[in-house]
Amino acid sequence: MFLGHSQRKTAICSRCHTVMYPGGSENHKRGYCADGARQVKRKGEDDIPDWPQPQEIYVKGTDFHPIEFLKTLWDMYEKVVVREERSTDLPMEYEAFWKVLQRRTTIDEDGSVLFRLYDLIMPPSTPDRLVVLHNGHQHLRLDCLRDD
Repeated sequence: MFLGHSQRKTAICSRCHTVMYPGGSENHKRGYCADGARQVKRKGEDDIPDWPQPQEIYVKGTDFHPIEFLKTLWDMYEKVVVREERSTDLPMEYEAFWKVLQRRTTIDEDGSVLFRLYDLIMPPSTPDRLVVLHNGHQHLRLDCLRDD
């Protein structure tokens, strides 16, 4: 440190609380967390997923994988409802996943359970029947949550 100059403050990610850019930008791209989730709201975006999310759902902060999302939902259902595991025994990613699920899930007039999607790219292999338009926004159908 030179006389009269202060040392630059270390950049800490407000989302995952790790040091950003150590030796480059490999672990954090500008505006994205190390897990790939977008850190900065874009105009018109309503929220950002809590961190950390289960791997392979949100990738590079630009892609959303609905099949991985549904697999995680099924796995969580199996653990919590079927096997009655305590929430303290679940990975912390499931807590963040649950918060996002609660915040963005609605029930349509016909009883369909829908998860409002973020404005992210989905794989072309995503079946059309999984994504529906509701109130002007794309939603993922969560038919596995229906009562019937």
